[in-house]
Amino acid sequence: MARRSAALAILLLLAFLAPAVALLPPAAAGDVDDPDMEDKADDAASGRAARDLIAGWVTNETVDGIEFDLQMSALEPFTPSSDWQNLPVVYYEFFFDVITPQGLASYSAKATVPMHGPLAVFTTYDLYSVTYGSQGAVLNQTWLGNPTGRYIVNAATISFTVAKTQVGDPARGDMVEGIWARTQSASARNTGDAITEDTMLSHVSPGRSYTLTGGETFYRVTITVTSPTSVNASADEPARFDFLIHSDSEKSADVQVRNATALPANWTMTTDRQFYTVDAGGNTTGQITVTPGGNITNVTRRITVNGQFKDDQNATHSTENTQTLSVIVPPAPGSGGGGGGGDGGKKGQDY
Repeated sequence: MARRSAALAILLLLAFLAPAVALLPPAAAGDVDDPDMEDKADDAASGRAARDLIAGWVTNETVDGIEFDLQMSALEPFTPSSDWQNLPVVYYEFFFDVITPQGLASYSAKATVPMHGPLAVFTTYDLYSVTYGSQGAVLNQTWLGNPTGRYIVNAATISFTVAKTQVGDPARGDMVEGIWARTQSASARNTGDAITEDTMLSHVSPGRSYTLTGGETFYRVTITVTSPTSVNASADEPARFDFLIHSDSEKSADVQVRNATALPANWTMTTDRQFYTVDAGGNTTGQITVTPGGNITNVTRRITVNGQFKDDQNATHSTENTQTLSVIVPPAPGSGGGGGGGDGGKKGQDY
């Protein structure tokens, strides 16, 4: 008995030394007000709030990972002393399917919480592939690795961050489906089967599906010239082109319209604004002015333009398309050249 008491004292001392930051909820928590699955409170078999599932959700997707959160009625900051003789172990499992072009695969993220002091620092987090029976029962689980886990006392939440490479490397447009959860409990004193404490939904009647974004804000911006794309011009009368920028992006973008091909010497291209702000799903308009330089005549110059913008991570992108403008400088009066606006003579230079 003395050895057992000493071991418990060491366990609690080590737990108290753990960083207090683990008590804080994640910086970008899931939407507790709109979870992907829910369960009624106070229905755990043991009546323990820390084993009573009430909600779960998929959140905080990044380029590399997906977060899965489980919320209980409460989480125990440490194992009650009344349980010490039983050496309890509690299991929290978030089950999910990932659907990619290669097919459907089933997984579970599992937290194993042994008897613990504050912050449950001895909790382990594991990822498994799952095989189901025809009626949705779990037949087999195969260990795949260790997700990043958090035991968040003041939010009553257990969080798993799973690497995409461990679950089929899903991409934008792929799906997370078939979500459900359960809690189980056992005693480290015996080898009997774990007792199911609470179940939230099931594989045959799961929670809401989640469509992956790829972990990045989606941007798709196009530019279209809405006025004639071939215009006569001179140094005194520049060519002007109206254009429209359209966005199918998830966020607004500040687009700069620029020439994508080099201008001839002494030619200039300007726009009526430095940047064009286009909202998600919106349009904006502008005008390009091209001024031929010098005394050049009898030429047609083709200029390719596009738009550039930065995303919310400050990475530079271009519009999905380009537009080609033709600036026609007619022959000098009385020269007899063909040019863009002449009636006869030889054809002007086209480049």
